[in-house]
Amino acid sequence: MDDIYAKFSELYAIHDWYFCENKNDKQDMMREIINEVTTLLDALPEDMIIKRSAELSYIRGKSLNALDDNDVGAEDYLSRAIKLDPSNVHAWMAMGQYAWKKGDVIQAKHMFEESLKHNETKEAYQDLSMITRQFPARSRSSTEGDDDSVPQSRGEIMQKSIQLAKKAISLDMNDHKSWYILGNALCMNFFTVTNDIFDLNKALAAYKKSESLGGDCNPDLFYNRGNVHRYLQNYSLAIECYKQTFDIDPSSFSQTNDSLQDVTHFVHRVNDVTEHKGYIKKKKLAVILNNLQTSTYKESSTCFKDLQNGSNTHTTISVKVLMIVTKASIPPECFVCVDSAGECAVVSIFHLSSDAPPLTPNQVVTIVNPVVNNEAFHINAPSGDTTLSSAAQTPPPALLIQVHQIENIKVDGRQINSKIMAAPQLKVDLFSS
Repeated sequence: MDDIYAKFSELYAIHDWYFCENKNDKQDMMREIINEVTTLLDALPEDMIIKRSAELSYIRGKSLNALDDNDVGAEDYLSRAIKLDPSNVHAWMAMGQYAWKKGDVIQAKHMFEESLKHNETKEAYQDLSMITRQFPARSRSSTEGDDDSVPQSRGEIMQKSIQLAKKAISLDMNDHKSWYILGNALCMNFFTVTNDIFDLNKALAAYKKSESLGGDCNPDLFYNRGNVHRYLQNYSLAIECYKQTFDIDPSSFSQTNDSLQDVTHFVHRVNDVTEHKGYIKKKKLAVILNNLQTSTYKESSTCFKDLQNGSNTHTTISVKVLMIVTKASIPPECFVCVDSAGECAVVSIFHLSSDAPPLTPNQVVTIVNPVVNNEAFHINAPSGDTTLSSAAQTPPPALLIQVHQIENIKVDGRQINSKIMAAPQLKVDLFSS
């Protein structure tokens, strides 16, 4: 049995943490080990096979379930293992994972909960946290036959997912996967419910904890964290995370390289158009500046140079928009703006709906309590890095002013109607778990 368990452990070490350029190679490796496990099982004495039938059925079923394809044999063996030994929490978990892979989230959830009836495990809470987020919010007119264990609203669903992740952590504070799952739950809570940046900061803290505990072997952790940094406009950190993703999992090249190129080109474009003041001709720019300086909607003589890095509370700045520079796949909305001194910076407005009227050079935009990030558009271009080769001649990084709250911005003296606010979103697959 020692040889069988050694091969079984090797199989799932490859399943969970081995990454190669061609995913089919990984499947072939696992298929070969499954055949070895099966051969060893078949060679056991008949009396042992009968005596330990529940345990051996679990090993066979769990082994077959390692492959991407759903193997009917896996379900048969796992069902048998549960019938012979209902207290085997590992068999319940494996059956739940089989149902989940098949797309039956209701059955999968039931199996994970059954395992908890026999013993509380961090693995069950981890999977329940992830699968809970896949359930849609229930209608308020739900029938009596609905499963009361499924939360009602989206907010309740996310709170349940977060609670389950924290329960997994409470069983093992040093499990990096539990911290990673908590990070994902907090991220999704931000994007689907709260829109509160505090949740994203807590997610980043959970990812950092996961990495420190051994999660540095998890490519999804770095990719998801990169997406969060990209949304928060920490572009240098986003690029670093995308590179770490590829270093761990070479098969992610297409996805990570697209993200890397997307962010890199966007940053260089923003820096370029900001340095050249939107490529607006001098005479036209002079007219825009004069209109800003003499406008009755101008509420402040503050200029970009007067702002400090970070929050500028009790401060107001009035500017004019020169052009929009947002790339569709990278929120939030970004505009190159000019102040009354003729200097340019980038203003990003979060949660701005596509239904909002466009900001034009004819309008005076006033920002209350501006948040400044003078490092957002500063990215390094190491020599020999082909992904950043286009950055050989880089313009100076643009100054960034972020507007997280719609009520902190006015257009021609009027606040933007909160009805045109949009929920934050990423145009990428953020949650792999």
